[in-house]
Amino acid sequence: MNDPHPEAMTLDSPREPAAVRAHDHGRSLRRTGSATVSRANPLTVRDADGARSRARLAVTGYAPTTGDAVLTTRDDDGVVWIIGVIQDTPVGDTPLLDAALEPRADPRRVHDRSGRLLFEYDPVEHRAVLHVPDGDLVLRVPEGQLELEARDGVSIRSPEEVRVESGRGVRVEASHPAGAAHVEVTPGEVSVFGSLIRAAGRRAELAVTEAVLRAEELESRTRRSRIVAEVIDTRAGRIVERARDSYREVERLAQVRAGRLRFAAEKAAQMVGDTLLLKARKTAKVKGERIHLA
Repeated sequence: MNDPHPEAMTLDSPREPAAVRAHDHGRSLRRTGSATVSRANPLTVRDADGARSRARLAVTGYAPTTGDAVLTTRDDDGVVWIIGVIQDTPVGDTPLLDAALEPRADPRRVHDRSGRLLFEYDPVEHRAVLHVPDGDLVLRVPEGQLELEARDGVSIRSPEEVRVESGRGVRVEASHPAGAAHVEVTPGEVSVFGSLIRAAGRRAELAVTEAVLRAEELESRTRRSRIVAEVIDTRAGRIVERARDSYREVERLAQVRAGRLRFAAEKAAQMVGDTLLLKARKTAKVKGERIHLA
């Protein structure tokens, strides 16, 4: 492969350092400072201001690696020279993201030694994807907090079970200037808060030892309602019932205790029993156009 910088020094080059030759040819060096190697081939460095420049090597026996901290200087012709090494990157510790995020139009990909894809970045779609070819991926923060933040939303998809566990509690919240709602799960308790709560399904089952319902207004609409209970205790200021037909069967005793009792029928009223007893403590009246006693 041809050397893109023929004046650069290599391990096998017998020539003197380029920085020395530049000085011998009458060029003075200036603007010395630290930089970071952003690409090894072609050799590119990034200065403290983030500007990238092509560079030439003036250090004998040094092989640049992405991520190295180097000492650079610029001559009168504007050529950047690496004249010293501040800190090199150990083998196998090269920052892959720096190389993958180099500005270019085509997607960048980082593979492991087996050729499996680890990371890819598409500068056109502004999309970065981290791949785990085999095994598990664990994000562990033993001494701090982990936050995931995204402007356009967060999606979690899996064909298998998705679990969220906490030793203290889990809170899911959605807030908006028009209102807010949240679900809280703590050990032994689940709470749902919101201005409107909907639940829809083909079948719903609720099994509890004790249930309490508090509401300013309750409306129930069903095609058929069936209640099975040992005891029903209803207490109300007023009870109003309306129906086309009403049937009530009591096997033993049916008793009504009231301050006043009134039965009103538009057409006919009938009471049938083996024995009929009408008893009044003071006055008993029977009125009608005709009264038949038989």
